[in-house]
Amino acid sequence: MIFLPNNAKSAYRQLVQTGEIPHDLPLYVSIAPESDVSLAPPGDSTMFVLLPLPLSIMERPEQMPLISAHLKKQVLDRLCTHGIRIPYSAIAIERVRTPLDWAARCGLFQGSAFGAAHTLSQMGYFRQPNRDRNVSGLYYVGASTVPGTGVPMVTLGGRMTAERIAADVC
Repeated sequence: MIFLPNNAKSAYRQLVQTGEIPHDLPLYVSIAPESDVSLAPPGDSTMFVLLPLPLSIMERPEQMPLISAHLKKQVLDRLCTHGIRIPYSAIAIERVRTPLDWAARCGLFQGSAFGAAHTLSQMGYFRQPNRDRNVSGLYYVGASTVPGTGVPMVTLGGRMTAERIAADVC
């Protein structure tokens, strides 16, 4: 489920231009289907929540626990307004991944899990190509390169890069 802000333009302006966390956050929520019983104990379910955060959050690592607690409350309140009530006491296990974690664990620049921004100048053809234009033998793959963000696109980009390497070697 994707929950968009009432005023998306304002929320995204806060995220990108002012580096603030919007009061009305966009969120992505995935609740594991009941058909996969391996993901939770009987009668329970798992939930994954993804929030876009400004990259400026990386400048305040010491505040991350407080920011995370505030965002958790904000998410649960937002879900409640949509009829999804999850009391704190119902949360048995919680794992929080912050941009700091993404940067440390995955080497993602400033913890940005989605690579380049989705502005016109960083989409499609305008993204970093898989083959470097200036350095022979240097190739790129990932969310910030062609063809773009997301597991299917990054996988396709990996295949494209492998094909380019093979073509250049042969």
